[in-house]
Amino acid sequence: MSKQYKLYYFPGRGRAEFIRYILHYTNTPYEEISITPEEWFSTYKKKMPMGVIPVLELSDGRQLSQSLAIGRYLAAEKGLLSHDSFENAWGDQLVGAIEDIYPIYYRPYVMAAMADDQEKKADALKTLNEKALQPLFDMLEKFLADKELFCGKKVHWADLVIAELVDRVESNFSKELVQSHPKLAAHATRIHNLPGLKEYIEKRPPAFA
Repeated sequence: MSKQYKLYYFPGRGRAEFIRYILHYTNTPYEEISITPEEWFSTYKKKMPMGVIPVLELSDGRQLSQSLAIGRYLAAEKGLLSHDSFENAWGDQLVGAIEDIYPIYYRPYVMAAMADDQEKKADALKTLNEKALQPLFDMLEKFLADKELFCGKKVHWADLVIAELVDRVESNFSKELVQSHPKLAAHATRIHNLPGLKEYIEKRPPAFA
């Protein structure tokens, strides 16, 4: 099967990982273009539509920036949206709440980790957990209630985004936080066992978030 898309991103999971979740779950062929930081600044940055990655390139050469825009586009193309407009808005609301934590709380942790500044890293992690992840997980646990999925009765792209976040937190920040939210943990396990996605997760390399 020919590759329908190219996905440009740095080595590792980061902001492209939930996009990979969508592609693998929907059995969509794509080519991963892994860019080093040196290549990004010397070659790729000036070529990209908005000067950021991830970027999804279609088979006709059109390119789309911004991870959420890419996610929404693929969700529409690959059947990961509801027929109910409110359910789609509800999913966008949840994804937006996750997105809100990145510039304020997540980025300082990543920058401190990259600089190997252990004091700043510890402070940033404490703030990330207390100010962002704990209230976010509490909210998601409450919204899930007794449901298996967040937006109706079929898998929505928001389910994939949320499951990826839970995996990221469990792998990099706090197993205890995940374990203290059993409904959310069970939802993530259910999503990660979906055909296509399960096989991808089993063979992907370990990586810093």
